[in-house]
Amino acid sequence: MGLSSDQKKALEELLFEMFEAKLKAFEVKTNLDNSIAAVSVIPKKHRRIFSTVHSWNTSFGQRFYEIIARTIAENSGKDAHTQWESPIEISEDRVAKIDSIVVEIGKYLKTKGKQGKAPNVDAEIKEILEIPNKNIVEDRNDNIVDVYFDKKYLFDIKTVGPNKDNWISFKKKTLKWSARMNKRVYGTIAIPYNPKSPNPYSAIGVGYMQVGKDVLVGRDFWDLIGGNGCYEDLANAFKKMGANYYEKTLEKAGIKH
Repeated sequence: MGLSSDQKKALEELLFEMFEAKLKAFEVKTNLDNSIAAVSVIPKKHRRIFSTVHSWNTSFGQRFYEIIARTIAENSGKDAHTQWESPIEISEDRVAKIDSIVVEIGKYLKTKGKQGKAPNVDAEIKEILEIPNKNIVEDRNDNIVDVYFDKKYLFDIKTVGPNKDNWISFKKKTLKWSARMNKRVYGTIAIPYNPKSPNPYSAIGVGYMQVGKDVLVGRDFWDLIGGNGCYEDLANAFKKMGANYYEKTLEKAGIKH
């Protein structure tokens, strides 16, 4: 099925604007790695190429994917916002429950299932919402949502490999979104691409969550935003637009093939 013609057009226009801005802002680095080892081992041309690649990679961060997700969603007739503020009021009793859930999952992981509880986001949110929404406090920590989609999906986008402490924090944050909104919402860690591809996604500490449920990676994330086939269409749009702009950047850096 894939993206509609309107979605593809909007995506191409967005990428054109983003890549044009990148090319315009790109500056040839004069402070290349000139250490004695680098100068002796790596030719200047290749150090310039590395610098150019690094410059592009830094552009492909969280904000880059936020804007793309919002554009695709909006052009499918769905409501979508970036950097959306969820309610700051939250029940202290529910926060205490979330903390205890994470402790139990930690025990489960540490003892390989002999103690504690395995992560089960559906059951966890049900337990949280069964607690009366009382003892309310204001807490602005973790209330900002990278992408708020279709009035029920809340995405926190990550483009690097989180560590164990990060995953504990993510688990609490995503559960708190349901507690804050006082209803079942789908708080999710979204990873726009699988850095382990073609192998399944894995990361130290990801066991605190459930890949495919409250962690969506690559295709699962994009196909939820834009429908089945969105992931392939997005990749094709990058190839169509990106290769040309990378070549232009190399030219601007004075690099000839």
